Amino acid sequence: MTKIEWCVDYCLKIAEIDKLHIELVNMLNQLIEERQTISEESNIPELLSNLIDHVRYLFRNEESYLIQYRFPDFKEHRKQHGEFLKKTIACRRLFSDQNISYLDSFIDDCKSWIASHILKCDMEYAPFIRIQLYLDQYEKLRFQKRFR
Repeated sequence: MTKIEWCVDYCLKIAEIDKLHIELVNMLNQLIEERQTISEESNIPELLSNLIDHVRYLFRNEESYLIQYRFPDFKEHRKQHGEFLKKTIACRRLFSDQNISYLDSFIDDCKSWIASHILKCDMEYAPFIRIQLYLDQYEKLRFQKRFR
């Protein structure tokens, strides 16, 4: 099973979210690596638990931007996050050394989801959020200049 390669096409140019996306890819690559060398002392349950925690944090962070700046398609975006989180939690619950094929299927789904979600759904909101962040920064600078 091949690892996910991070590429610049995945960059939203929103530093905080890009960092979390890179961490997500790295965590999935750890899972792929562990899957290839599975043993009785498998680290997969722990990796899946860490992945769940990271996905929750990433989505909460991403959604806070969407709420703060009133992104029009927020509800649909949140729904997609919820579906991915449910799959991740289900994988953790169902994982056992005897059910490797389910883990393989989950990893394949993750690889597809990351590419399609970041490249399509996240890219839809990225310019919107970048403009809002720029305007926030501009207002902050304007305010600072007024009171010097």
